[in-house]
Amino acid sequence: MNKYQIKPYLAFLFLCFAYGTSSALVVIIRQKVHPMILSSLRMFFGFLFSIIIFLYKVHKNDKYLSRVRQSIKNGSTDFTKGILCGIFNYGFPYSLIAISQRSVATIAVQISQPFVPIFSLIGGHILSIEKCSAQKFFYQFISVVGTTISSIPTFLHTEKNKSSCITDYFLLLISTVSFGFGAVFLKYFQSKADQTLLCVFQLLGAFLYSTFYGVFSLGLKQFTSNLRNIECDSLFEIVVLGVFYTCLTSHCVVYTMKKLGLVAANYTNVGQIIIGIIIGVTFLGEWNEFSAFDVFLSIAGLIVLFISIVFGMKNETNKIDENENNILL
Repeated sequence: MNKYQIKPYLAFLFLCFAYGTSSALVVIIRQKVHPMILSSLRMFFGFLFSIIIFLYKVHKNDKYLSRVRQSIKNGSTDFTKGILCGIFNYGFPYSLIAISQRSVATIAVQISQPFVPIFSLIGGHILSIEKCSAQKFFYQFISVVGTTISSIPTFLHTEKNKSSCITDYFLLLISTVSFGFGAVFLKYFQSKADQTLLCVFQLLGAFLYSTFYGVFSLGLKQFTSNLRNIECDSLFEIVVLGVFYTCLTSHCVVYTMKKLGLVAANYTNVGQIIIGIIIGVTFLGEWNEFSAFDVFLSIAGLIVLFISIVFGMKNETNKIDENENNILL
């Protein structure tokens, strides 16, 4: 691996950390801000910061704007498809998750994450972006097993008595499919797009969808009323969520997908679970009431998750190296 291949893996680690820690921040904000308002403002600040990044690149590089214009002219970067990418990857699934969590256990949302790369794997195979194989599917499957094992103690201790609606589980399933196929849509239609401008279009689409959906669900009067009642500390937390956990991650997702491929990039959905569990244990004391057997199950699940990432990523890395060698030959 040469030095130019290190950056994508650093971006991968950043995504695992960001996704793994964002859930804790979202939980804190949701206690003070309505989920629909949170989703809309999160996407707004993400979109706003993506524009700032774009303008900075235009200011710093005189040739960048001409390249962007050429990219739009030849169709490599498409406004409509970029908007749709934002809806499929951010606006639509996040809105469904917000609804489903009225009855669905939070741990179920966590367990659903490893299914995202499985749906991406299926979609990528159908569109011949990246062929599915028994080996690839096996590594994805054991990540599901690891997540389930590590989640059992949390489910038994916190949410075993929570009544759930089958409709909300169906909405969670649809959101998972949207995340998975949204990545395929991006890879298939916008693989050669300008990364910065594509992120601007994506987050614009996510913001518009989240806002329209919030107004539709709450009504314009209640939506604006909730906006006015947001406290300064909550607003600051949403800005952090929008800038760090939405805008910067959207750039890293596009970059990682281009450099490592669709399957490898989606392993961040597995990595975030490991980070989330570590954060929960270290700062939230989630294992304080666990029995020795509960801790054993959690650790066993973490080990299985780690194995799925290491061997799954190694499998994808070997293919990247093979492709590079074929190009050189």
